[in-house]
Amino acid sequence: MSSSLLWIAPLVPVAAALCMLFVGSRQLLSALDVASSLAVLGLGIAMAYGVAEHGALSAAGALRADDVAVVFVLLIGVLAVATSITTVGWMRQELARGEMSENRLRYYYALVHGFIATMLVTVLSDNLGILWIAMEGTTITSALLVGFHGHKAGLEAAWKYIIVTTIGISFGLFGTVLVYGAAAHAQGGVTSGAMNYSSIVAIAETLDPGIVRIGFIFVLVGYGTKAGLAPVHMWLPDAHSQAPTPVSALLSGALLKCALFGIIRFHTIAREACGAGFS
Repeated sequence: MSSSLLWIAPLVPVAAALCMLFVGSRQLLSALDVASSLAVLGLGIAMAYGVAEHGALSAAGALRADDVAVVFVLLIGVLAVATSITTVGWMRQELARGEMSENRLRYYYALVHGFIATMLVTVLSDNLGILWIAMEGTTITSALLVGFHGHKAGLEAAWKYIIVTTIGISFGLFGTVLVYGAAAHAQGGVTSGAMNYSSIVAIAETLDPGIVRIGFIFVLVGYGTKAGLAPVHMWLPDAHSQAPTPVSALLSGALLKCALFGIIRFHTIAREACGAGFS
């Protein structure tokens, strides 16, 4: 049952998003928003108890929750609940000012929960390739939210965000491929498990330190762009200023941390492969 939580957690916001597409009532949309966020937080708490009791949880070699991942899942859950509650009053004001239209509310709420789902997959991924794909998924969903109002400045910020982070994350892909290649070589050419974080960490000391070091540099640049690290943070001020307020809170409070999570995963591998002096 504990391992099934890994699949249920991202599926809850996905199911909520699909339901929201067929709902027209603002009150019902708000209720679904809060309920789904509370469910994500509850699943995160249950996951934390499972990790504390049984150690790391894994599901089919694709998803994994350890003590580090659980912290990020709980962070996403807490922020999802906080933003969903504040969205109730904020949305009422947006509608009164004409910034939002009733017929577009369903799409806004659905995108928000799609965004939450992609962040959950990011921090629960054991497979480093899935982690990269999920990180790209966060770009798609969050960029649509940044430009959701349709204003010129918002659309410009969304395009800037997409272009800069996509170029940056391509470096992360190359770094991922290098680490994968080092793991496959260390296993004698066997590719099974060579993309899984848990498998790579177990043999990290046997990896070629030169390849891993170069791979980590590419990952640092790639995921660092998504994390808003200087000097590759030029997308961040525009995106935060133009995004709807609850989305801006999720961007700064959760999304940037998801990118840091990716860096932490690769740094753990690089530290084991390159020795304690690696920094």
